[in-house]
Amino acid sequence: MRPAGPDVALVAAALANPDRFVDVIHSFETQLRRYIRRLLGQNSSAADDVLQEAFIKAYVNLNDFDPHLRLGPWLYRIAHNVAMDHLRQHASESRHLSDADMDVIAACVASEAKTDSALLERAGTTALHRGLEALGERYRNALILRFLEEKSYLEIADVMRIPPGTVATLIRRGLVQLLSMIDLTESGLR
Repeated sequence: MRPAGPDVALVAAALANPDRFVDVIHSFETQLRRYIRRLLGQNSSAADDVLQEAFIKAYVNLNDFDPHLRLGPWLYRIAHNVAMDHLRQHASESRHLSDADMDVIAACVASEAKTDSALLERAGTTALHRGLEALGERYRNALILRFLEEKSYLEIADVMRIPPGTVATLIRRGLVQLLSMIDLTESGLR
């Protein structure tokens, strides 16, 4: 692994002067908030609390950061874990993605499955929402990280703490399950 350049400087500055942790927050706040909202659902009022808790955990564990790794995936992993803890505690909450996110997911599903996007449009956004909500947690998280957060398989593996080959399997199986749930049996993925 290579040293992470600006990440090392950010962490070093925050370790030397705790007031500089705000630079870490400013660098990653927007993308982590977006990711947490995608995991919890757009209507979740807990996203800001989860984000705050993730940054607190990052601050407390900053000495454990490996300077040979990138800071972004490390923070994503912390945010992911805090969000999963929240979801376990509030399992009954609905977790709808925004319409814009659903459009991205639909386009990616169509592209990956080599399915005509018109088929997905006919199935409807509601069917896609229901399918994503019913999808197993690991599959849903892998699809969100890949298609909405545009993370590489290696980054997803790091965030979810699984091997990259497992990431590929989760994405493939997640797409198959999602397509079967929205009844697109004529897709080329099956």
